[in-house]
Amino acid sequence: MKPVQKKKLCFMCGTYFDVGSQPKDFCGAACRMRYMRAKRKGNAPRRGLNKVITTEDVFKPEPVEPEPVTMVFSNADVLAASDGVCVECYKLIDRSGPCASGWLLPLEAGGEPVLANRVPLHIACKARWEARTANGRARKKRIAGKRRDA
Repeated sequence: MKPVQKKKLCFMCGTYFDVGSQPKDFCGAACRMRYMRAKRKGNAPRRGLNKVITTEDVFKPEPVEPEPVTMVFSNADVLAASDGVCVECYKLIDRSGPCASGWLLPLEAGGEPVLANRVPLHIACKARWEARTANGRARKKRIAGKRRDA
């Protein structure tokens, strides 16, 4: 197993240097002498604030958020995965004719780009569906569910 390199920040020049097993505060003699001269003048940095760090701490890569993945579904895929009923007017959609689809919960509102979040629509109903907010869609779906059950 490879030993972990220990590094420290030089008080005077601000570069990282290897510490090893010795208690060092400066990268070399020149920085140590600069510190001693500054100490005599009374404007030296305080010692003891510099801690030993490992190379993993110094060169740790910043976490990168992955780009959001948007899955592409055709309107035919959405229609095939559903029961074939327009969610805006609740009429059957002709499978051989043109159709549209929309997001059940929009991506801006936290919806996921999956097929289960896509709903089939008539082309004429698409504008009304897009104009409705996410809260309005949920309310419409609850009311429609009560109507169907009754």
